[in-house]
Amino acid sequence: ANVGDRMASGDVNGDGDDDIVMAYQHSDGTFSYYYFPSGKGTAQVWYTSGAYNLTNVTGRLVLGGW
Repeated sequence: ANVGDRMASGDVNGDGDDDIVMAYQHSDGTFSYYYFPSGKGTAQVWYTSGAYNLTNVTGRLVLGGW
């Protein structure tokens, strides 16, 4: 599946460094958010959905820290 505009950066693991996050549609009908800690290294799974197709979602992936 094409990542396209489903990529963003932000501190998702709370270590103070920006991480790269991407959403990826799997062939089994689920999707996962993957992140690269500190923007480098090996991608880690942050979240995996139940059955849902990301093509139903338009717009960009946005991250925030509250």
